[in-house]
Amino acid sequence: MNEEDVVEVNCKKCNKVIKTSPKGWARKYCKKCRKIVDVEYAKERYKKNTEKILRMKEELKLNPRKKFISCHICNKKILNTCHNKKYCSECKKKQHVKVSKNWTNKNPEKAKEIGLRRDPKKRSEYEKRIRREHPKMIKEKERKKYLKHGERIRNSSREYHIKNKDSIRDTKRKYRVSEHGRIMVLGHRLKRRAIQKKIIHNFSMKEWKSKLRKSKGICSGCEKFIGITSLHLDHNPPISKAPEGFIYTINEIHPLCNSCNSKKYNKIDRDAMMKLDYYKENSKND
Repeated sequence: MNEEDVVEVNCKKCNKVIKTSPKGWARKYCKKCRKIVDVEYAKERYKKNTEKILRMKEELKLNPRKKFISCHICNKKILNTCHNKKYCSECKKKQHVKVSKNWTNKNPEKAKEIGLRRDPKKRSEYEKRIRREHPKMIKEKERKKYLKHGERIRNSSREYHIKNKDSIRDTKRKYRVSEHGRIMVLGHRLKRRAIQKKIIHNFSMKEWKSKLRKSKGICSGCEKFIGITSLHLDHNPPISKAPEGFIYTINEIHPLCNSCNSKKYNKIDRDAMMKLDYYKENSKND
């Protein structure tokens, strides 16, 4: 329940102040009174339909309900939990979709009115929350959907890309300029470079992000403020002098500005030289 929907109402029976949403008859009573009202309603119903209820009980005694029944659509065996059960859970969903589609076709004006009542902001917030809380479920759902309607999805995406070339190009450009976009593009470049040079990057983009934030946009070479987005990733020892299979951790990587990175070129620090020698000795022994 959202804070906007909450309303203070007096209980109809005991006159107690309660916080509820304005929709639904049950919201007129507090928790205690609601139970009492339900019992009273059940007794009234029994008084009105005593003959019918007794007849149904006698019929159940003579012809007891089957424990299992078959689904009307797929003939799958299901538990007979209530007197009017006809479908399994999967077929019930399909049947519900069919009924709702028929209703919208018959009553298009009413369907439009109901659609206008729905708040799109609340809907988008709800979808985002579900995506955040249940990522595995949504991933599996999308995978099944793609397997079922793969060609239709591909064709629609092609058509959309052809129609909206300029807008897609602009969004991509904006994304690359942003802080998150730059880091992600850098990650893809590093992966490609690591495969080409046959080296291993044993650090995540989260670790690199945290190192950038700790630097506060100051270059570790010239110690000038440049900004987090304009800092470059520098390998020490350089990739050109590193042997095959060399593992780069977050300690072997430093944020430098463009000028410092180009000035450094492929120079090796004393500590980096020692690391390379140690790595070569261990690789020979292995």
